[in-house]
Amino acid sequence: MTPEERYQIKQHRKRLDENYLQKQLIKLNNDKSETLMRILNLKSEHKRKYNYSKEIYLHQQQVVKLLNTNKRTVDLLTKDRLIKNSFGFVKPTYTISDVLKFMHSINSLLSK
Repeated sequence: MTPEERYQIKQHRKRLDENYLQKQLIKLNNDKSETLMRILNLKSEHKRKYNYSKEIYLHQQQVVKLLNTNKRTVDLLTKDRLIKNSFGFVKPTYTISDVLKFMHSINSLLSK
């Protein structure tokens, strides 16, 4: 396979990922109120259980459940730097405030 063919395949995959992510952003925007309620419930449960207001860290699987989406979508959101993550552990870790910021910024992302 020539370098030009590899480049074309890479560009094609990138376009497919962009289309997929755009559809997922629309879906997330439609379910925004339910997702925000899940995030706020998780936040309040955590505060009630642990009695302190430090940052809440979530593993990737927890973010997938919160957003009601799949791992590929979360990976693409991270790759495009729409959600910040940290690799302090073996699995990617997210903070609940970053997920909340992302949810509030979906409208502006769709308008671009």
